Amino acid sequence: MKKNDKKKLKNEIKAKIKEKPLIIEEKVNINDLIKSYNQNPDYDIAIQISNLYLNKNMLDLAKLWALKANNLSPSKYESWKIFAIILLKKNQKQKAKEVLKTYLNDYGDNEKIEKLLRSIDE
Repeated sequence: MKKNDKKKLKNEIKAKIKEKPLIIEEKVNINDLIKSYNQNPDYDIAIQISNLYLNKNMLDLAKLWALKANNLSPSKYESWKIFAIILLKKNQKQKAKEVLKTYLNDYGDNEKIEKLLRSIDE
């Protein structure tokens, strides 16, 4: 390989490295996620389903999936956080605080849980 060819190749590689990665957004189908969960129950899938329902303000379904996630991995904070957010949306501030405090008592410090707890009284 000639010196010029090597230099050209090096420059092409550097240019590729500097390019931003291509991010493709896909619409997530809740029914496909539920089917996937039913085939192989997974905490992350249950959380994703719960968040999708929460974003659609379908609070009872969001709660159901947060509880499913919690049953799989009770020490992970996301299901507790979603559950507390649902309670807040239902104007159950005191219950939301209790849920967050229970998580902290049972599983120790968590910055995101503590932040949500502090924000309730602000």
